[in-house]
Amino acid sequence: MGRVFVMIILAALSCGCTDRASGQPSARATSPAPAAKETPAPLAPQAPTPPAPPREDPPPPEFPPQAETPSPPETEADRECQRNIECTWTGRCHSRDGKCVALTDRDCEASEWCSLDGSCSVTEDQRCVALVEDDCARLCHHQGRCTIEGPICVARSSADCEGPCALSGRCELFESESIGGLGRGDESRSDGECVVWTNTDCSKTRACREEGLCELAVERRHHGRVVEYTCAKERSPENMYRNFDRRRRRAAPR
Repeated sequence: MGRVFVMIILAALSCGCTDRASGQPSARATSPAPAAKETPAPLAPQAPTPPAPPREDPPPPEFPPQAETPSPPETEADRECQRNIECTWTGRCHSRDGKCVALTDRDCEASEWCSLDGSCSVTEDQRCVALVEDDCARLCHHQGRCTIEGPICVARSSADCEGPCALSGRCELFESESIGGLGRGDESRSDGECVVWTNTDCSKTRACREEGLCELAVERRHHGRVVEYTCAKERSPENMYRNFDRRRRRAAPR
């Protein structure tokens, strides 16, 4: 009888049905089976994100027409004035009372001063100055110089630089003695202009995207001193040392 009892105890211990210490059913026998892992449902395929439409820059404004040559000479003295560099720079292309003066708006529009300062209209005292809004139209678009002050167009606030900043990197308002009016010899005044200072300014521009003008370069010098930078093609040595006399002419004294 004892032998049978021992065999029953051994069988119970081998199957793990009781705890050897307490005689209670084993935890291994009573623990529930682990739950099966739920397989997540496959995600529905997503449509590819369409590419962003290309950035469209606004078209450039239509500028008022501007003469490229002065009014025709009427006398030999006029022809002599038109051979003088003062005609090229200041619009003084006709002779009156023994001196060269500007007679027409056309004389002024064809001058360097018109391109550089907006001095595109003739006055009663036969000089070229900025008189009307159209005189500043091109400089306003390209350099933020939208305000007539004295004989020229100037920039007066950072808001003036918003358009030129996106167009050509001219993001900073800069004021100094006679920036655009180099060589004019006018009374002392403070000229304002939107200027470009860094490669970063250039890299964000329309000119960089469309023409590759992404690197800072020297635009103008005056007596060897850099007075203005511009955006040029990358690693373009010829653009790093362009002088102020961009048309290979020397500025005429006033």
